[in-house]
Amino acid sequence: SDVYKRQNAEYMGIIHKNEEMAAIISNERGIRIRDTSVTANVPNNDYARLMYYIKSMKSCLPGLEIPSELTDYDNYYNLTESEKAAILALALLLNPTLLIDKVIFVVGPEHPVLKGSNNKFYEVTETSHIRGIATNFATSLLIQGKNVKVTSLMFCSKAWFDNNFVNPLQRVAEALQRKSYKAPRRRPIEDYAPPSRERKDACCILI
Repeated sequence: SDVYKRQNAEYMGIIHKNEEMAAIISNERGIRIRDTSVTANVPNNDYARLMYYIKSMKSCLPGLEIPSELTDYDNYYNLTESEKAAILALALLLNPTLLIDKVIFVVGPEHPVLKGSNNKFYEVTETSHIRGIATNFATSLLIQGKNVKVTSLMFCSKAWFDNNFVNPLQRVAEALQRKSYKAPRRRPIEDYAPPSRERKDACCILI
């Protein structure tokens, strides 16, 4: 859809700038950042991938109030329909327009900041130096009317972002749309009209 195309263009347009920033971070000795990445084995399921994405954002924004069952991607098969809807809503809330170039930095797959992985998390321990390099880096973000502190940055490849956000979000949205089309539709009340009754003149024959 046009929304996904616009989002894709937005984060593709800043990859070069993010690579320059990552190069400075990976080579600047005066910056205190700590690699806090852990290995994740995410099931091949769209909801599981979105849950992983949401959990990744929560690790950068620990102030986010997200129920644990919405980030437990290993048990995605236990999700209720209402929880699936909540995951979709969260993914849309934590979208690239809000987070890219502030918390998420998309770089080339061979960039040294990734250290051979598809994504890496770095805890920020001296924001004054970081802010001098990443001019768009925010110490906090306004999310649903609440200031949420940024404690970590995530660098990732475009493939990681596509696999864990863009593609699963689009497939889930399309599946829900197809489901809504298949659901039986009730005719509006105003469409119903009482059966017509033809008036027939009756006669009585007296003998």
